[in-house]
Amino acid sequence: MKRVLILTDGKAGHENQSKAFVRGLGYEAELCPVRFKSRFHKAVSYIFDFFGVLSPSLFETEAAASHGDYAAVVGAGSGTFYAVKALARAKGCPSAAILYPRGY
Repeated sequence: MKRVLILTDGKAGHENQSKAFVRGLGYEAELCPVRFKSRFHKAVSYIFDFFGVLSPSLFETEAAASHGDYAAVVGAGSGTFYAVKALARAKGCPSAAILYPRGY
């Protein structure tokens, strides 16, 4: 069965929405915590995103996120949106943001 990488900011509501989305698509979910290295890095991510620059150096994930073959990368919450886009591009797979990404 194909797996989808779910990036989580640790908020249960965000995780549950992402899990339900992935289950609804018929895929297996693999959770991976993600966080920006600092508030400054999160602020820089808004600027980078505006110019289309996606840099994994702004956030931290578990090593599992960098390994493996995933059908897609999914996340919910502003703490995951930029990381979802950056990791999906790096892995060459689609991405999905759950909830409305106001800042990005």
